[in-house]
Amino acid sequence: MASTIQNIHLTLLVQPLPPTLRNAARRPLKKEMLIVFAEMSFGHFGIGECWTAGIGLEALIKAFNHHLIPLIKGATPAEAKARLKDVLAEAIAKDDKALAAAISGLDCALWDGEAKALGIPLYELLGGKKRDIYTYASGGLYDDNKGLSELADDMRHYVSLGFDAVKIKVAGVPIEEDVARVKTARETLGSNIRLMIDANAAYSSEEALEISKRLLDEKIFWFEEPCAKGLAKLRPKCPMPICGYEREVGRQKFANLVEPDLVDFVQFDLSMCGGITEAIEIMKVAQDRPVSLHGSSSVALFQTNLQFASAFPQIESVEFHMVHQWSLANIDGHGFTIDQGVIQITDGPGNALHLMPADLKGT
Repeated sequence: MASTIQNIHLTLLVQPLPPTLRNAARRPLKKEMLIVFAEMSFGHFGIGECWTAGIGLEALIKAFNHHLIPLIKGATPAEAKARLKDVLAEAIAKDDKALAAAISGLDCALWDGEAKALGIPLYELLGGKKRDIYTYASGGLYDDNKGLSELADDMRHYVSLGFDAVKIKVAGVPIEEDVARVKTARETLGSNIRLMIDANAAYSSEEALEISKRLLDEKIFWFEEPCAKGLAKLRPKCPMPICGYEREVGRQKFANLVEPDLVDFVQFDLSMCGGITEAIEIMKVAQDRPVSLHGSSSVALFQTNLQFASAFPQIESVEFHMVHQWSLANIDGHGFTIDQGVIQITDGPGNALHLMPADLKGT
């Protein structure tokens, strides 16, 4: 007999952030995370996580209470995932980011709960085989209290942790200053460490082209989200590989990037794109392009990313956020060992994160 969904529990985590810290788009004073627990009839909990940036927790909770929980309560995971497909189509049609993020977190929790009910790793439920996962250190944010020497210290610290790839922010200061930051990072890391830059879509296409030309000698592995508008204009002129776009929802948005050849690396986020069910379709859309999984949230999303990546050899990397990654560091599941950028995933059931809602009280 298949396990059914008994209830959905939502747990809010809040991580205070230094007021001096920012990227090109935002200066958040806190990181809000919404963890979704799908309580299954066999006594285990599937765990997912929702994208929250720019959405607001009130809108997310409303989406669960008014749309999703009544729809899937009492259903099997397979039935629930099928029902969520129709709601995702509605969210995409209305550009309802709160509903899309809620569906994404819930869908991931359903997949995790189903794998745990079967006693198998999530990657196995997805039809994959275990493989080690390549990850990179995502940091290099702007900090009012840090200059170039502190940025260099951060780069050395990331390498000391076992990473051999680093991503830093651009587009938050004048181009001349960003050029100096990137050159400092490259000089500190040496020529054998991957270096990526991320503009958070804050440049104009003209600015993105300018900095890409000025950094041509710095061996930039990819230029992430260079601009919000004008990508088609930038693409044929940009001398760097382009990666994106983490905020998009649904397979068609990624087809709109892949089919006209606007990106070299496809990047999506399981907590926003529509969840694992839609991500499987996005992988088909990506065709032969390498894929990287975005993750600027807690270890709950990171664990799901590792399992999903293990099932798809086309996924070449998973983001390891150096600011937000450790939001659940006081609970089981955070002891990652990284060697030359590689993480060996565990073989526990589901996403290998075994929690109940009560475990997160007070985190």
